[in-house]
Amino acid sequence: MTPEIWAAELEREGKAVLPLRRRPFIFPLCILGLLCVAKTMDLISTIRSESAWGMGGSFDIAVLILVGSALLVMGWCVFRRVPAVTIDATGVRSGRRSVSWVDVHTVERQLGASATLVSDGKPIRIGKMHVAEPDALTAWLRSLVERKRIR
Repeated sequence: MTPEIWAAELEREGKAVLPLRRRPFIFPLCILGLLCVAKTMDLISTIRSESAWGMGGSFDIAVLILVGSALLVMGWCVFRRVPAVTIDATGVRSGRRSVSWVDVHTVERQLGASATLVSDGKPIRIGKMHVAEPDALTAWLRSLVERKRIR
C-alpha cells in the first residue's frame, strides 16, 4: 500500500487500517510446522519403542506443546490479520495501545520498525509486518502530525 491509498482511505472512511501482512510470517510458520512434525515423529517412535521413556520423551512432549501452541497462536493472528494499526482523526491505535495526535512529539524511523510515534507514554511502533514501504509510512505519518499541529 502507498501513502496515496492510506490518505484516500482516511478521507473516505475516516480511518486508515494497516492490517497484518501475511508474507513475513510464511517462513516462520513453515519452520514451526516442520518442527511440530519432527517432534511428533520423535514422540511416536518413543511411544512405539518398548524401552523406558526417560528424559527424551518428556522433552519431546514439552517441545511439542510449546511449538504447537506458538504455531496455533501465530497462525490465528495471521489468519485474522491482527493486531491491526488504525490511524484516524484522533490518533493512532495498535492493539490496546493508542496515542492521540496532540501527544505525539516526533515520528522516527528506527531499526527494526517502520515508524515509531514518540509520545509521553510508551511509543507505538508500527513494524514491517504491517507495511512494505517503511520510509513512505514514516513520511506520511510525519505529514499527518504536522497537519494536526497546524489545526
